Formats: sequence, C-alpha cells, structure tokens
Amino acid sequence: MQFPSGRGARAVLAAGGLGAVFRGVAYAPWTKVAGDRPEQLGSVDKWFPPAMWSWVWIAVGIMLIISVWWRPLTRTAMSLMTGLLTAWGVSYCFSWVFEQTQRSWVTGTLFLMAAVWSGVLTSLLERRGP
Repeated sequence: MQFPSGRGARAVLAAGGLGAVFRGVAYAPWTKVAGDRPEQLGSVDKWFPPAMWSWVWIAVGIMLIISVWWRPLTRTAMSLMTGLLTAWGVSYCFSWVFEQTQRSWVTGTLFLMAAVWSGVLTSLLERRGP
C-alpha cells in the first residue's frame, strides 16, 4: 500500500486540517448557546471544557494545513489528529454504554473509523518520509 504522492498527500493534509478547524469552530463558545454541550462528550469534557477543546481542534487543523508546505510537521500533526479522533470516538461509545445515550455508538464508530484511517495515513506518510 502506497500513500498518494505529491498532490494526493497535500489534499489529505489540507482536507484534514480544514475539517479539524471547522470542528473546532463548532465547539467555540461564540458559535453556541451558553451551556449547550453534547452530552456524548462527557468523557472528554472531564479533561477540558468544550471551549478549550475548540482551540485544540483548531490548533491541530492549523498544524495540518501548515504541514502541506512544511513536511517535518506532518507526522506530529497527523498523530495529534488520530488522537483527537480516537478520544471523540471513545467518548461517544462510552456515553452509549454507560449513559444510555441512544445511537451514540453510530457517531462513535464513525470517529473511530476515521481514527484508523488517520493512523494508517500517518504510518504511510512516515514510511514515505518528509
């Protein structure tokens, strides 16, 4: 299995970066009604409030976008993205199992599937090198 060269790699990094920035904006305090937070994110909310997670997602997104042009940052940015996707997936699945939020497992498995893809792409990028 080979990672797409050149434009394909840049497209993956840019799309992941934009997606992370948009997710961060979605959790930003200025885009929500005060006190409104997804109950499925209770697990990650115990570590940091949603406003802090907003900035984490935005920072990772910016790192991914920068890595389009500065390849040494790619491995770190992709690894952080994989970690965020995993944390979100686990939080949604935990909320389904322990808090009985209906159908959270659907969103959780989608996040976990994206985390696997992100992890595989990270390893392919690492194999390819900067």
